[in-house]
Amino acid sequence: MGQKAAGRSLAAVWPARYPAELLWAHGICAGEVWDPPGDVGLTSAHLQSFVCPVVKRGLGLYLSGTLAPVDLFVFPHTCDSLQNLSSLVKDLLREERPCLAWYPPRGSGPQALAYAESQLGSLSRALERVTGPMRDGALEEAVAWGERRDGLLRDLYRSRAEGKLRATATEFYEAVRSCEYLWPEEALARLEAFLRERRAEQPLKEGVPVLLSGVLPAPASLLQWLDGEGIRIAEDDLIACGRRVLREPLESPPDPWAALARRQLAWPPCSTAGSPLRERIAFLRRLVERSGARGVIFLAMKFCEPEGFERPALVEALRAEGVPLLQVESELEPEPPASLVTRIQAFLESIP
Repeated sequence: MGQKAAGRSLAAVWPARYPAELLWAHGICAGEVWDPPGDVGLTSAHLQSFVCPVVKRGLGLYLSGTLAPVDLFVFPHTCDSLQNLSSLVKDLLREERPCLAWYPPRGSGPQALAYAESQLGSLSRALERVTGPMRDGALEEAVAWGERRDGLLRDLYRSRAEGKLRATATEFYEAVRSCEYLWPEEALARLEAFLRERRAEQPLKEGVPVLLSGVLPAPASLLQWLDGEGIRIAEDDLIACGRRVLREPLESPPDPWAALARRQLAWPPCSTAGSPLRERIAFLRRLVERSGARGVIFLAMKFCEPEGFERPALVEALRAEGVPLLQVESELEPEPPASLVTRIQAFLESIP
């Protein structure tokens, strides 16, 4: 409730990529709904059993009443399941608070950029109806916050890839994922402190470096187990994390609207953005090379269709280059199943 006390509105935002800067400029603190705790049994009357755990947990959180203090909801049209969830909440459950949609651009080039600009304008007008118009200079300030966050996350990922970070996987992702719910100034302070306190001058050379690909770094108990086994996540291609980090600085035009639109097209390639497979494969190769990862673990989210469609091609491409890899599946269980642990142990023993 500290954000409310500061005069800010609260938004629950479903995954995955969206213009957070626009919400900040309207005085809205976003809380992203990825893997909240709660009883997914509440969703059985509304969702089929084969819907992904992210959607189930998000709806379970909504049905539990925990989101009562929230002023509005934002649903990025990331996949069919999330689009259906937005309709379910707004039209079937009769949610009276504003339920706004974000339609992310696909592809690149002038047409995609123009589309991004038009969608930013549409979303801003919808936000104005909730919070009123932006104050002068608010968007410029928010874009500056976003650029600072980009730089800090880039430094954090680079330090980890180089082995120059004194942090467990749990600690690393707690810092990165604090951006999902903190007001930007608070998140920036936390990231700066984390880098200042945890960055090492020389590589630590600890643990077997691997690359983690999938949706989320979850469950937390799996991260703890990996640390205990001497495994170091040197890089990740996770939708919630690494695919929302701009790996190279982005030159921003003076106009904040143009800068924000350009940023929407600069994310790393992702299955949810319709990125060409060749770009995704090239991105994974670069991550493996830069981090020195000795293997890739695909931590698949059960029933995630965008990821499921692309994974076979990614696996085939990496195998052709001799990269050791493993495919396992998760439903965001509190504890990793014994079968999953056994498979990862066997995989690690096979890495040269």
